[in-house]
This record gives sequence, structure tokens and C-alpha cells, in this order.
Amino acid sequence: MTPSRDAIAEVARELYALPPDAFTAARNDRAKADPAIGKEVKAFKKPSVAAWAVNLLAARRGDELEQVLALGAALREAQDDLDAKSLRELTRQRRQVIAALGRAAADLAEEAGHPISGATRDEVEQTLQAGLAEPAAAAAVRSGRLVRALAFAGLESVDLSGAVAGGEPDAPAAPARKPSAGAAAAKPVKRLKDQARKKAEEAEAAAREVQDELDRLEGEADEALAARDRLEAQREELIARLDQLEEQLASSARDATTLQHRRERAERDAERAAAAADRARERAAEFD
Repeated sequence: MTPSRDAIAEVARELYALPPDAFTAARNDRAKADPAIGKEVKAFKKPSVAAWAVNLLAARRGDELEQVLALGAALREAQDDLDAKSLRELTRQRRQVIAALGRAAADLAEEAGHPISGATRDEVEQTLQAGLAEPAAAAAVRSGRLVRALAFAGLESVDLSGAVAGGEPDAPAAPARKPSAGAAAAKPVKRLKDQARKKAEEAEAAAREVQDELDRLEGEADEALAARDRLEAQREELIARLDQLEEQLASSARDATTLQHRRERAERDAERAAAAADRARERAAEFD
């Protein structure tokens, strides 16, 4: 690589580890800030979500990714040697490590604030599968500069056209001495299993905490419901008492009205009696 290509690749690794929705603005800013490679940087295409998730693995879990990609060499060796037993074991382990790395990519994406869908995770695993299939695809996966997901059908070579920003990386030279297929597979499988176990334990601890909080909230809710029932009963008693008092008030008002009418009639009767008495006295005075 020329120094210019090295610089472009380094910028690409930085940009393609960013979430896709932050990519375009960061790319444009970087192109303006470095005119020497600005044209090449400005030509970078926005990565797919699956490609970004694989780039996260390369940036943050590079050692684990490298160990898993080494399993591809062991698989190719077993195929070349027609070692059926090793091939069956490595194929089983391949499924395990790809699934584990798929989960790791999903975890990294969620930690970055951009959870991925099940379909995107399938694309991530297909890309990892392609990386295990061919050295050139493995170099693309480990580059951290993927623009799109990769796919391997098993018959044709992995299509890498336009898949890596900043130019396709060089595949590493084949080792002079073949590594042991079993040794190549065991280390990444164990590490990924340990990580999966740790994740499961953390998830179980978090679930217990959530359940404890749920139990506490349910207890508080039960107490609140009981208090509500008591207040509702008190309200109904007060309403019944109010209805009773209103009825008593209405009865008292009726009684008061009746007494008022009686008093008024009595006053009128008294006035008539007084007037009659006055007339009687006047007639009596006429005979005196």
C-alpha cells in the first residue's frame, strides 16, 4: 500500500465504525478537514446497518473476530485433506461461533444506541460465514471498512465488488506450516462460550433485579388498591349520610313551612277576634 492508501484506509476504519445515521455528516467533515484525501473520502458510501455491525466487531472485538476467521483456514485445510471427522466437528463449531459473534454484534449495536433487527443479524451472520469461506472475504470482514453485507452461496466466490471502502484489503499470506484444525477451533469456541455464559449470568441477575422491583411495585399497588377501596367505602357512607341529612333538612323545611302557615292563620284569627271584641265594646257603650 502507498502512504495515501494507508491514510484513506485508516480514515475509513474510523468512519465505518460510526452508526450509519452519523456517517454522512462525519464523512463530509473529514473530507473538508483533509484535502489531500478529501476526494477519496467524500466518495465513501454510507454502510448498511449489517455492515456497520460487522465493522463494530472488527473495531471492538478484533481479537475474537480474528480467532473465528482462523477457523475458516482450519475448515479449508480439513476439506483439502478430506478429513471428514475434523470437517464435521469444525462445521458444528462454525455454526456456534458465528451465532455467538452474531449475538456479540447485536450487543455492540445496542450498546451504541442502535439495536439491530433479526433480519439484520442474519445478514451479519451471513457476512461472517462468507469471511470463513475465503481468505479475501476474511480480509474484508476484518478490515472494519465494510460498506455492505457479504454472502456466500457455496458454489461461487464471494462477491467483494464495492464491498470495502478505501480499496479491497490484501488477504494475508498462507502460513508455511498448517495449524492444527482442532487447536484453531477450540480457542475461539471456548472464549465465545465463556462470554455467552457471562452474558447469560448478567441477564439472569438483571432479570432477578427486575422481578424484585416488580414484586415491590405489586405490593405497593395492592396497598394502594386496598386504600382506594377503604376510601371508596367511606365515600359511599358519607354520600348515604349526606342523603339522610338532606332528607332531614327537607323534612324540617316542610315542618317549618307548615308551622309558619299555622302561625299566620293564628295571627289572622287573633286579629279578627280583637276586632270583634272592639265592636262588642262599642255596642255596649251605646247602652250606657
